[in-house]
Amino acid sequence: MSIPQLVVELKTLLAPFLGAIGTQPAIVVEPSATVQGSTTSGLLCSIQRVPVGDVQPLTGGIWYMPDQVVIKLINYAADDKLSLALIALQTTYVTSQCVYLPATSTTKEQCRISIFQPNFIQNN
Repeated sequence: MSIPQLVVELKTLLAPFLGAIGTQPAIVVEPSATVQGSTTSGLLCSIQRVPVGDVQPLTGGIWYMPDQVVIKLINYAADDKLSLALIALQTTYVTSQCVYLPATSTTKEQCRISIFQPNFIQNN
């Protein structure tokens, strides 16, 4: 699955929980910059692709790329949207790791969840 496809799926899956960056859903792909001049509200979803192995040739000109996607959720609001979004992610994807950090006096509530996302590419 490509990152743009994953973004579309996550926008739909997490729509009831996501906040906004300006007027756009609070979902970004890293590395990237958020919308300048805007403040973040609600739940932010950030996606980072992490290659976890070498590209391997398969039969028929197809290449296998073992990737992992790290989704970071940061809750800028004092509500339960992060925990609800986390449940939605864990029931939709095969996750390999989840690290939860509660809000403190100096940090926002956040979570990092890893999803294995193998990619198969046709070599023309």
